[in-house]
Amino acid sequence: VKEHLKIYGNYGIGMSREWVVSNGLNPVLYFKKESKLSDSVRTMLECVQTLKAAEDPIAGGIKSGLLNVLRHIKPFEGRSNKSGTMVKFYDEREWRYIPLFYKKENGKHGLMKQLLKNEYDDKSMHIIEDFIMEQIKLKFDPKDIKYVIVEKEHEILEMVDYLHQVKSPKYDEDSIKILT
Repeated sequence: VKEHLKIYGNYGIGMSREWVVSNGLNPVLYFKKESKLSDSVRTMLECVQTLKAAEDPIAGGIKSGLLNVLRHIKPFEGRSNKSGTMVKFYDEREWRYIPLFYKKENGKHGLMKQLLKNEYDDKSMHIIEDFIMEQIKLKFDPKDIKYVIVEKEHEILEMVDYLHQVKSPKYDEDSIKILT
């Protein structure tokens, strides 16, 4: 944990394994750069680029499935974007939540997509995106949190006071005590 904090900062929240699993998170797949597995994925990616997803639903399924797998892949080691130092990402044991679908107002499901710049700049799109975010955001209760990391010891009391302030009356006193 200490090495992780050096790279990503001195604050964090650790969730319970039960919560992680019940919310559909998945461990990241760590790939060595020059390995048979990474070569196979690279070959599949090159092949899938030629598929006409719009014309063939099977091709579309293969393409979207592979792209979803790619969203769960991280290099085994590399340079940290935050610190610039070499890091063995494998030591992080990262889990990811990557929502694919959200529920529309009509009850049907929509596919998550990346906004283009002009869509992002359109303020009316923010209403739609806020609605989508409400549908897919992860929710948790105090019992789901295993630990809270703060940098300095004096921040512990500040955090406890803050938890009482923001979580009362939504959560009972016992839940807040257990969390602290």
